[in-house]
Amino acid sequence: MIDDKTGQAICIIDLDTVMPGLSVFDFGDSIRFGANTAEEDEVDTAKVSLSLPLFEIYTRGFLEGCAGSLTKAEVRMLPQGARLMTLECGMRFLTD
Repeated sequence: MIDDKTGQAICIIDLDTVMPGLSVFDFGDSIRFGANTAEEDEVDTAKVSLSLPLFEIYTRGFLEGCAGSLTKAEVRMLPQGARLMTLECGMRFLTD
């Protein structure tokens, strides 16, 4: 967003979060952080892992929030979304 008076940037809007998306990507992008045991910028990789209890709790909540609107194929692909979005974000972070 740009300030009308100054022409300066005010903030960046992440369009991924304000438009409809595929459930696999939405789930994957949120769970890669939500079930992570460390901060996103942690430098000690020994602290970084995926918490299966957090993954299970989050997944149950996600599915409950979807209220049965996902197909069986979408539900089956949710774990793949976690892998895919972790890979995509990692590549994006490395190029920044």
